[in-house]
Amino acid sequence: VQQLNPDRFKLPPLPPGTLHPEGNFRTTWDLSMIVLLGYVATSVPLVIFFISDQGNGHVAFDLLVDALFIVDICLNFRTAFFDMHGKIITSRRQIFRRYLRSWLLPDVVSSIPVQLIFLLEPSTSNLIALKLCRLIKVLRLSRITRIRALRDMQYNGTMHPSMVKLIGYFLAYFLVLHFVACMYHSIVEGYDLIPDSECELRAGIWFMCQRTKDAPLHKAYAAAFYAAVLMLLGNDSVPQKQTEQCFALL
Repeated sequence: VQQLNPDRFKLPPLPPGTLHPEGNFRTTWDLSMIVLLGYVATSVPLVIFFISDQGNGHVAFDLLVDALFIVDICLNFRTAFFDMHGKIITSRRQIFRRYLRSWLLPDVVSSIPVQLIFLLEPSTSNLIALKLCRLIKVLRLSRITRIRALRDMQYNGTMHPSMVKLIGYFLAYFLVLHFVACMYHSIVEGYDLIPDSECELRAGIWFMCQRTKDAPLHKAYAAAFYAAVLMLLGNDSVPQKQTEQCFALL
């Protein structure tokens, strides 16, 4: 019986400083990016719509995350890729040209350290402008579609393709609920506190968070998330103000 040569399954040698797209380092780095993307997807809406003042520890961690995404851009310039024929391309010029024509601009824009800019320029420390600028970080979520380790799970037998799609749909639904809950809280937070007697008489989910307006973060978020679920199900949503009507149409 002819024995298989184990050298056939080794990754081919690459030029110095070039990363293999399926190498151990690149795979580990991509999995780390998945964790950071999960943090970005949950923290950005909370900071924009829920948290009015971040602590120093939170700010420092956000700056670290920004730095890691900038490092990821640099690694993309060093990572080889497979062409349509399955041949690995290691040319620096072709790697740069491919990245330039595809995802370089969204990656650069979403990796701008907005927090650092506002810290270095106190005169521009407008809270509303800072929160709006943080919205560009949502573009980072586009990287999830380019992580090769996730695509390989569907083809190497690690996970069934239908299971991967099911998990993806579930996570997308959760992110939509998360965004809606945070936006809902931001709208309700601008209301004047309504007496309980009047709140009982007014229909709709727009006043159900009145009792948790000044509550701790976890209680306020739980009420807003429950309201978001009811809203997306079309249950008991009776917008009365123009702001509520515009948000409900979205």
